[in-house]
Amino acid sequence: MTRKKTYECMLLLDNREVKKGWDALKEQIDGVLTKYGAKIVVAKRWDERKLAFEIKKQRRATYYLSYLEAEPASLDELERTLRLTAPVLRHLVLACEEIPGEAYEPEREFDLDRDEDKPDEGDSEEAGSSDELEEEFQPVGDAISDDDNDED
Repeated sequence: MTRKKTYECMLLLDNREVKKGWDALKEQIDGVLTKYGAKIVVAKRWDERKLAFEIKKQRRATYYLSYLEAEPASLDELERTLRLTAPVLRHLVLACEEIPGEAYEPEREFDLDRDEDKPDEGDSEEAGSSDELEEEFQPVGDAISDDDNDED
C-alpha cells in the first residue's frame, strides 16, 4: 500500500449551482473528493469572483479550496471525475508539503450578490493617498539631482 500524500485542490464552481443550495453542492463535491479514498483534512468556500475569461459560458465562479490526504495512484481517477462533474468549471490539484496555518481558520460568510469590483466602505480609509505614497517611496542612493546636470 502506498503512503498517502497531502494535496491542495482548488475548484471553480458554477454559481448557478451554488445559489441553488450550497449545502447540497458541498456534499456532492466532498463525495467526489472522497470517492477514491481521499480524506478531506480542511475544506473552505471562498468568495465568488469574476473570471478573467468565460468558462463554460460563465463569467463568475465560486472558489472552493480543500486539502486532501490521498494515495498518488488515485489522483488520475479523481481528476477525471472532477472534469466530468457538472458544477466544477475548473480544477487544480497540487501536491503540497504541509497545510498552511490559515487553512484552519474558520470560514467567513460571503455575500454571493456583492460585486467585488466595488470597494467596501472600509477600503477607502485603508488606501493611502498618492501624496502619502510619494512620501513613502523616495529615491535613495545614486539618484541624479538637477544640480548634477548643469554644464559649466
